[in-house]
Amino acid sequence: MIQCAPVELRALTTGIACIGSVSVAIIATLSVANLILFHLVNDPTVPLSSRNPDYASPRSVLAIFAHPDDEIMVAGSLVAWRKAGASIHLLYLTRGEDGPTGGLVNRDGLGDLREQELARVARLTGDASLTVLRYPDRRLDSVPLPTLQSEIAARLDSARPDTVVCFDDALGLYGHPDHAWSGRATRELLVRDRHGVRQLAVMTLCDRQIALALKVSRTFRERFRPETGLPPATLAMRIAPYGNVKKKICLAHRSQRAVIDDVQPLVTHVPAWFYYRVFSREYYNLIRLGTDRDVSMQEVSP
Repeated sequence: MIQCAPVELRALTTGIACIGSVSVAIIATLSVANLILFHLVNDPTVPLSSRNPDYASPRSVLAIFAHPDDEIMVAGSLVAWRKAGASIHLLYLTRGEDGPTGGLVNRDGLGDLREQELARVARLTGDASLTVLRYPDRRLDSVPLPTLQSEIAARLDSARPDTVVCFDDALGLYGHPDHAWSGRATRELLVRDRHGVRQLAVMTLCDRQIALALKVSRTFRERFRPETGLPPATLAMRIAPYGNVKKKICLAHRSQRAVIDDVQPLVTHVPAWFYYRVFSREYYNLIRLGTDRDVSMQEVSP
């Protein structure tokens, strides 16, 4: 047995106490910083899913996107729903073949690479079903709405979701025409024929997130139109427990690292356990379908 002299024992005890004090100070500092940052980017007045009487926990979710990587805006919700037992179905209307290559492939090979990236995303999202269509990237609005709606209807009939996630049809979250066109195709179709869908969760941001995005995201700053704006946030999904998976989903899009760093600043540099305690909620404009509060096109469209 090793025995310490009294002086050595006191030094050891003092050292341990100092380490403990420093650790407590660091934890306290991080906790205060987290609380301050949380309130800078979140709106506590938007009801969480557990407290929203209009929200019903989904059994099956169809998420409709214009491009690979669009799902990063709602990835935490998708994982949360999957963990709660819902089936998840991902539909992408383009392969994103006109986006940046990240220096990984030539232009002709980008569509194939992005499909490979999506295969990893589907696995991370609890083995979600994956459908990738080949309509033209950046020119989705050249495709007639009835054509896109036929594709969406086919997926609705096969997946039989009670919940659909999509973009808004005015701004497309941050001013991308493909996003807005996909949102319009989805919402006009569901208003005309619900296909058994009970609720439509339209991706949006709370006002504090919009204010932050205008300061730190070049893409958002260049494309956001204040006169159009985003639909109001009426539902918040708490995603902090799934931050680690959401970060893996972001990183799965290797070719789009620069884009992701712009629309989700510092996500590739800050540890997930801290980042998603700050950006801990994803926001939606929730529309109930097939109830006495069913919406008309006038209510859905800006």
